[in-house]
Amino acid sequence: MINIENINHNESGTEFYKKGEVIIRDNDFECSKMYIIIEGSAKVYKNYGEMGEVSVARLSMGDFFGEMSLFLGRGRTATVVADEDITLIALDKDNALDFFREQPEATYSLISTLCSRLVNTNVNMADNSVRFEKIVIGLNDEKEKFKSAANTDALTGVFNRRCFMDTAAKMLKDSFENGNRAFVTMIDIDFFKKVNDTYGHQAGDETLKRMAAVVANTLRERDLFARYGGEEFIMLFTGLTSDAAQKMVERVRENIKAMEIIFEDLRIRVTASFGIAEVVAAEGIESAIAKADEALYEAKQGGRDRSVFYN
Repeated sequence: MINIENINHNESGTEFYKKGEVIIRDNDFECSKMYIIIEGSAKVYKNYGEMGEVSVARLSMGDFFGEMSLFLGRGRTATVVADEDITLIALDKDNALDFFREQPEATYSLISTLCSRLVNTNVNMADNSVRFEKIVIGLNDEKEKFKSAANTDALTGVFNRRCFMDTAAKMLKDSFENGNRAFVTMIDIDFFKKVNDTYGHQAGDETLKRMAAVVANTLRERDLFARYGGEEFIMLFTGLTSDAAQKMVERVRENIKAMEIIFEDLRIRVTASFGIAEVVAAEGIESAIAKADEALYEAKQGGRDRSVFYN
């Protein structure tokens, strides 16, 4: 299933079907499109319109179908009928490649499902076992690539915000179950706009990349670090006391201050401000992030290049 809130589509690729209309039909070799449901639902049938007709699945918003035929060049293996008025994104092969190239999270979902359907297909592949194995191996390789892309900030190579929140939930559950404390830290590069305005956006990008690398190399392997957005980054520590967490933050702050970014013939130095807050199990990480953000604001107001613990 694809989270349709995270995808972009245009009206030219949209199709509409009334309840009861057939969208694709079993054994149809006109296989030029696959579909993603953005509103409504559909049912998948075997032997549709015949004796022994059976509904084998119900598809709803975010589900897709027709991808096996589109990408493998096979005839349709089932009939899909609108279970209510339905709106679809229709993608031919070229549009599908562009669509999924731009949206790695959707691609990960597609490849996961496609691998599963290939493995579980009832089609006799005995004469094509080698080809089948290569397809599955290739798709699994692509799946891992797109999984990584969906979790990673494209510029800095560290985790992105969505991945941070997903991973943090698991880390916090384990930490609290083991009786450990946890602390979240917001990081903001001081006067980053001035870097962009003075040296240009490419220099700004290089600064973000270098800073991310310095922070990642300073932290423990068990710590979680991600780009939160713009020039803001976020860290999560578990299994530390409050004093140890602040010492870790200070080590990061000092290493950022000491780094020198060499870009073309420029030498750039920056500092960063930090807001730290303890994650309270009953309140959750969102509350801790809000508190850390308040502490970060206090650090900025206090002169920057410092860390402040939320009280």
